[in-house]
Amino acid sequence: MLLYIKNFTTSLLLCQALIYKRGVVIVNFFHKNFIFLIEKKQIVLSNMAKKVGITRQAINEYKKGKYPTYDNLIKISSFLDVSIDDMLTKDLSSSEE
Repeated sequence: MLLYIKNFTTSLLLCQALIYKRGVVIVNFFHKNFIFLIEKKQIVLSNMAKKVGITRQAINEYKKGKYPTYDNLIKISSFLDVSIDDMLTKDLSSSEE
């Protein structure tokens, strides 16, 4: 099945459904990992917003389940010191000891 998406990268990240890659289903863990990491690192969201350059309102939306733009995903992943790949494809809370 071919699917045309005008901006594939951004649309892929904003998709709240499952992501299909080479016939394998990969669950997008952004929301779960975002909440896990900000709680684990005890991050104050207003401080994060200032340091990352994203509005506090946007960060609140991400915490509620909205997916960030690709640019904001890069900023958030860098700030949380986790790769984009891990942020999206791994359940980081289950790898805790």
